[in-house]
Amino acid sequence: MASSHDPLKLLISSMDTNEKRYYKLLSAAFKSNSKTLQLFDLLDAEEDLSDSELMTRLKVSSINSIRMLLRKQLLRAMRIYQEERNERSAMRGTIGEIEFLLSKQLTGEAEKEIRKAYKKAESANNHLALYELTLRNNEIRKQFRTSQELVDEFEGRISEMDNLCERLLNMGRLRLVDTEWNLYIQSFDRGDANRNQQFFRERIEPILNGIKPKDSAPLETIHAAILRSGFNTLLGDIQVSESAIGQANRLFDLDDQLLVNRFSMFFALNYNHSCGLFIRGMVNESLTWTLSTEEVLARHY
Repeated sequence: MASSHDPLKLLISSMDTNEKRYYKLLSAAFKSNSKTLQLFDLLDAEEDLSDSELMTRLKVSSINSIRMLLRKQLLRAMRIYQEERNERSAMRGTIGEIEFLLSKQLTGEAEKEIRKAYKKAESANNHLALYELTLRNNEIRKQFRTSQELVDEFEGRISEMDNLCERLLNMGRLRLVDTEWNLYIQSFDRGDANRNQQFFRERIEPILNGIKPKDSAPLETIHAAILRSGFNTLLGDIQVSESAIGQANRLFDLDDQLLVNRFSMFFALNYNHSCGLFIRGMVNESLTWTLSTEEVLARHY
């Protein structure tokens, strides 16, 4: 009889919520465990059921073998659960030590601990720990990337895009004839920042004020975005510049043909914003922007 003194029911009652969840997840992976899982749920309920009542609920003629199998599964599942929990606890401690070493700039020591912990996590198939350790290792790699390496990488990307630009020009795909584009280039060619700002205020701000974004006229919206982006990049207001670019790029996303036909505008909007970021020393941001522009190029050209 399954009463409050039933050893199997007492065992289940002693398990906490996490342990019960772990057993059910482990057991549910095998169809052959359906009866033991049903028995587990019945014994886990508050009501006390006799063996005959349990057999009726389970639709079986005998319950002893199911009881024995359930007990065996529970003990095995709890042993695995305890081992995994201890291992996770130890790994959390190791990751904490690695974070401490990183906070003290002791990257060499941190790398040693990461390598040792990585082997342990790998052998235990602890994927969460592997992910956490990979994140810490990436932090170290970023610290060792010098500014010059970032500059070299970005300039390599610029060179690639310059070559692409030349090929597109030869194909007749790229026509840098937009008045706004020419104004943008003229302004960037000037060496004096104050003169750049004055030039934009005198020549471009009036145009900006005259262009109102319209749903029926996406080109006008994009023209305005190019001007607003260039103007605010020169002023150092990168956030406003990127907001303007985002507005225009959404229009390009909605109309692939617009991107193909007006590629020069897309190029002016994104590629030269990368240059503006680079000029201001924002190398990481500039590289990210260049890579995103390349992704669009790869899709269409």
